[in-house]
Amino acid sequence: MAKRLTAVGWGSGRNEAGFGLVEVIAVVLITAVVAAVAVPSFRSIRISSDVRSVSSDLATAITLARTQAVTLRVDVKLSPLDNDWSKGWQVIYDWPAGAPAVESDVTVAKSGSVTITGPDSDVLFRSSGIINNGAISFELCRAEQGREIQVTPLGRVNVEGGAC
Repeated sequence: MAKRLTAVGWGSGRNEAGFGLVEVIAVVLITAVVAAVAVPSFRSIRISSDVRSVSSDLATAITLARTQAVTLRVDVKLSPLDNDWSKGWQVIYDWPAGAPAVESDVTVAKSGSVTITGPDSDVLFRSSGIINNGAISFELCRAEQGREIQVTPLGRVNVEGGAC
């Protein structure tokens, strides 16, 4: 049987399991460096996701207002909450006097820190689907990440990415 060599003064020759202090410190340092590099990327992804989400919600509300105006043959307006698009918006149906309300108004209170600039007044969709205001656009920004929503006079919605 072969004899096992051991370092002088370091034990009885048994196999010892586990990690040494140097290995643990090396793993902790590598993990810290990877985290330091990854955290800013995750923040950027989160900001971009927030801007995309809010722009999608607003584009959906614009499309809803136009579609409902054409389908129900009533004027439908998209209004900012408290005259500030950044706080949210609402879709309001303009029912003729005495006509029963087929749909309820829709209010979307926006949360988060995405800044929205848009038209100074309500966006009115006629029953034909045409915007009373002409072409309009909204700019959404957060930490230099942005998107622009453009709406043609006929109500076609186009969303594009960009910087603020």
